Amino acid sequence: MNIHYFQRFAQRENVATNNTMLLLQRLYYYSPNKFEKLLRKLLGDECEEFDIGIKWQTQLKCENSVPDAQIRQNSFNILVETKLERFFDMNQMERHIGSFDGKDNYQIMLTLSPFDMEAEQKTKIDEIIKLKQVTVIHKHITFDELIQLIDNELDDNRDSEFYEILNDFEQYCSECYLLNNADNVLRVVPAGVSYEDNIKYNLYYDKKENGYVPHSFIGLYKDKAVRQVGKIKYVIDVEIENDEVVKSSQEMPDEVKNNILEAVKKAKEYGYNIESGHRFFIVDKFYETNFEKVSKFGIMGKRKFFIDSIIGRKAKNAEELAELLKDKHWN
Repeated sequence: MNIHYFQRFAQRENVATNNTMLLLQRLYYYSPNKFEKLLRKLLGDECEEFDIGIKWQTQLKCENSVPDAQIRQNSFNILVETKLERFFDMNQMERHIGSFDGKDNYQIMLTLSPFDMEAEQKTKIDEIIKLKQVTVIHKHITFDELIQLIDNELDDNRDSEFYEILNDFEQYCSECYLLNNADNVLRVVPAGVSYEDNIKYNLYYDKKENGYVPHSFIGLYKDKAVRQVGKIKYVIDVEIENDEVVKSSQEMPDEVKNNILEAVKKAKEYGYNIESGHRFFIVDKFYETNFEKVSKFGIMGKRKFFIDSIIGRKAKNAEELAELLKDKHWN
């Protein structure tokens, strides 16, 4: 069994909140600068000058004096309310918002859930805030959006250590059904000797123990670029004996079964035994593309991309995505 960074085996709100706070704490310890950028993007235009860092200034003019130096840090207070359902308790929200006392530079009510907030709920929260005598900023975020915001701050080559932490948090969220964004995820996987077979048999295989987060699109990476993109139709765990499927996690068409068996035979030629303990990702078809990695080094294992961050929206299908990626690149 893999060792995880984040607690599993429960879906209670306090566990989800604790794991999220642990993720943010780890990000802060890893890079205060990245943590600050994350909060700025999360808070948006209402907090353009948001700054969590210490300011070091000399010869600063105060109202009645000019001290030699000043060390100062802005104060902020972020309250977090997590729900695993769609709706928040307005009485509870009113009590939370009522606890802000106006003593901080920024007072932020952050709501977190797997779902976008209903417009009616947001309006009610805005009305509660208007009754306050101090400024309170309300922001809602989903687990998907939080992961995407952090992912956007990481560099594939320099931040591999934190990618491991973020990937484990994302897997935790997936296992607890906190994610609803699979149709916006492109998972890029390195393809070596199996590249041509992946295309021929419309599949990709990986060890089951590696786990996976739900995603709709898969990209085959080779020679510093994503060369093929396909949309996933089936994710199947199989056990094979004597060139026959003896166990399968779901029903599949004969064509898919035959393609898996052929891929298993080819893998043996390369010295790999994938008859058991493997998961097969079946696509409708792979479409040629050229989503190039322009930085110096090659890919560090698997990589996930949020499609709307690349092309500005979600993709209708794999053929469209492959075409739109041809003039894009990444670091």
